[in-house]
This record gives sequence, C-alpha cells and structure tokens, in this order.
Amino acid sequence: GWLFPDTYLIPKAASASAIISTLTANFEKKASKEISQRTNGLTESETVILASLLEREVKTSEDRKVVAGIFIKRLVSGWPLDVDASLQYIRGGALCGSTRGECDWWPEVERADKQVSSPYNTYRNKGLPPTPICNPGLAAIAAAARPTESDYWFYLSDKDGKTHFAKTLAEHEQNIQTYLTK
Repeated sequence: GWLFPDTYLIPKAASASAIISTLTANFEKKASKEISQRTNGLTESETVILASLLEREVKTSEDRKVVAGIFIKRLVSGWPLDVDASLQYIRGGALCGSTRGECDWWPEVERADKQVSSPYNTYRNKGLPPTPICNPGLAAIAAAARPTESDYWFYLSDKDGKTHFAKTLAEHEQNIQTYLTK
C-alpha cells in the first residue's frame, strides 16, 4: 500500500531495501499532501487501505470519489463494505502462493468466495481489511481522502467498467439484472 506505483529508474545493483526505500519515499513525496488534507474521518493508514480498495474496485476518478463516500457511510453505519476486489485479493494470493509462473491476482469472484473466512473478506467482516490490497495511485488516494457525499448506498461496475449507482437495495438489484445478468 505504501509503495507508490510510478515509473522508476532503478540501478541493476540496487538492493531490495534500497528499492523499497525509493518507492516509500516517493509515496511520502506524492501522497502525503493528499492524505494530510483528508476529510473522511479516518486515520492515515485507514485512508490508504480505503484507497487500495478504490484502486481495484472503480475505474474513474469521479466514480471513486462517490464510491469512497458510499464506503464511509457503510463504515459509519456498521455495514460490511461488500468489496469484490477484497475477495479477488484473497483468491489471487491463494492461487499465486501455491503455483509457480503466471498467476491471476485478480480472478473472477464467485458466490462461494463471499463465505471465505479471512480478515480481508469485506462481505463477512465489517470495517476495513487489515492492510491495503494493492498500491493505490494518487487519484484513488485523493478520492479516499476527500470522498463525495451522495444519497447512494450501492454501486456496481458493469462488464465494461462503467459504474452504476443506486440509492436503495431494490434499485441495486435492478442494476444487477440490467448490467450483470445478460
């Protein structure tokens, strides 16, 4: 979560600790201002965790801000976050940890995944996962730090990555029928 995704010129002889220092220093340089200006009521660490969920869950900067607002409302109200990307993180880690070569860190979510016992399962557990699920970019960090308030409680991304919002569970279920079950 604190290794900033960017383009780096790394010497071939650089040690792992030198590379990590470079990436974390860049995170501090580029993301600390966004995080320090947060209005979300979360700690710095929680903001980075939230940003990591947004990075994997939503494509556009504007939609990330709205989804961040939905997540904050759910956290405050004691709802589970219900983030598919957290389930992908669980499955991808298990798949990649058990194989060599190519692996899919972000596999398709299946219904059974929602029952997996893991602190990263945001369907079973209320609150944020214990750590980030990826290294978020600046747009996701900005969205997490300063979310957009709305009347929405639900969202989904269709097969093209477009986000559809809903105020009620009935509207959300209609969005599922319209955008995901064809």
